[in-house]
Amino acid sequence: AFFKRWELLLAGRLLSGAGCANSALSYAYVSRTVEPDSRSGSLAKISLAFPLGMVMGPAFNAITGALNITIGGFMINAGNSPGLLIAALMVVELFLLISFLPEPPPYERAAPPSAA
Repeated sequence: AFFKRWELLLAGRLLSGAGCANSALSYAYVSRTVEPDSRSGSLAKISLAFPLGMVMGPAFNAITGALNITIGGFMINAGNSPGLLIAALMVVELFLLISFLPEPPPYERAAPPSAA
């Protein structure tokens, strides 16, 4: 066993699951809020974000891996700088989502089929 504390392993799995759920939510949000004539383009942009992140991730890791500084007694080095960058970007993303993402309209119930 690599993990000595199961609580940290469980917390990591919970965070990973929440992150994976966000991709499905983004597709559902676009499908619900974007007009049908431009929906495929919007879904393609979301799909493009995943491979773009896979390309940009190692590039950011190469940049942050060279850091070796201390801020307020906290060391930032190659071992923790990629995770700190991701955490900072997630905080910014959360702020932007809360500030600018409108609530989707409520679902409309379909009328029951008539018996006529």
